[in-house]
Amino acid sequence: MAFVISSINPFVNETREQLIEKTILTGKTLDMVTVIPGIKYKESINQMANTISVRSATCGFSANGSIAFTQRVIEVTPLEVKDTLCPKTLETIWLAQSFKPGAPKDLQLGPIVAESYVKNIQNFNEKKLWVGATGSNSFQGYIQLLSAETTRVKDIGGTYGYTASHVAGTIVGIVNYHVTQVPEELLENTDLCLFMSNANYDLYCAALVAANMYHYTADSSKREMIIPGTGIKAVGMYGLTGYNYMILTPSSNLIVGTDMMNEEEKFDIWYSQDNDEVRVNIQWKYGTQVYWPEFCVCNF
Repeated sequence: MAFVISSINPFVNETREQLIEKTILTGKTLDMVTVIPGIKYKESINQMANTISVRSATCGFSANGSIAFTQRVIEVTPLEVKDTLCPKTLETIWLAQSFKPGAPKDLQLGPIVAESYVKNIQNFNEKKLWVGATGSNSFQGYIQLLSAETTRVKDIGGTYGYTASHVAGTIVGIVNYHVTQVPEELLENTDLCLFMSNANYDLYCAALVAANMYHYTADSSKREMIIPGTGIKAVGMYGLTGYNYMILTPSSNLIVGTDMMNEEEKFDIWYSQDNDEVRVNIQWKYGTQVYWPEFCVCNF
């Protein structure tokens, strides 16, 4: 029986733009934060702070306010996945386990291979957006970025900080402490979120139940809930898996930069007759930044 792989390239060609967008712009974090496309390498984010000084009305004209213009720079890192797949390996091992009995249809392999890469790159991006990594295989995440910002609101002690004991007996106090540290000018924001790992989110929900605090509504499918007595949303994030980092800030204060406007984003999977193998070439750009570090309450 012939192993039909000639349809891989037509499938990807037909859905190339959708696959690129799904790979780069889909994920829980991307659905919540501010996304800025069209960044080739570095781009300045212009900010304005208007400080007014109100006083008793008098004759004459004496200006005493100020408008400060500042900039923050977001940098995107070009990333790629290149791979080769041997058709014989796919036919004898992977393909035999994945298809129903009978001859595989021409278009079956393309979607399966493409979706597997989409899912894995989405997971990679989701983790690196928060934690980041040093070196050439990642980009700076929010934790790395904010750790260098001296204006962030942070707990320098061990009671509520990153190294605190995150257990059922302490998690409610840790969450409540973050709430008390929110700058007052942010309290009326409608998108205030306390981002934490899924494990800490589940721990927090369980602690509320144990304390008979049933006056809250949680969306278990999204791992989101309003912290009782506040308008702040606690959110479990896959990208913080394995860490006790917490960040409380308006979700719109967090930025993701990408390009998505030229030919440098690729999602190509094709059969190379010269090499007798399936080849994969996926490329994209990613970077992070925050508008106002002083509006981020961190436990690190």
